[in-house]
Amino acid sequence: MKDGLSQEDRRKRIDSVEPFMVIDHQVKSLIRQAVTLAGCIHYYTLTGKKEGDFSRFFDLTEDLDHRDGTIKYDGEMEPAKVLLLTFLHQLHIRTGKFNNRWENYINWYMDQCLQILPQPFYPDST
Repeated sequence: MKDGLSQEDRRKRIDSVEPFMVIDHQVKSLIRQAVTLAGCIHYYTLTGKKEGDFSRFFDLTEDLDHRDGTIKYDGEMEPAKVLLLTFLHQLHIRTGKFNNRWENYINWYMDQCLQILPQPFYPDST
């Protein structure tokens, strides 16, 4: 009769857990967030009438390589657009490193915090 997982099976189950992303660091997602935020910033005429928002000034989706999501830099880009794309690229790298930090979190928690060590095997005796 088997009434649970063996120690080896429990360890395999813990090791099979995929690391989670704390921050979404995909370039497409970062660009989508930048455009959404730009849509919240309005500009007005001299008479105080709302004329529009800044999201219409740049369409960053055309600057993405759709095969792998990387940014295509062009020599004809506006400097402000290049600055924004470079910032998003650096943010992508930094948030990716932050997410990788959590890959061994489960093993660290089990080994360092809980200090769980495998028990030696003792044969049954009756």
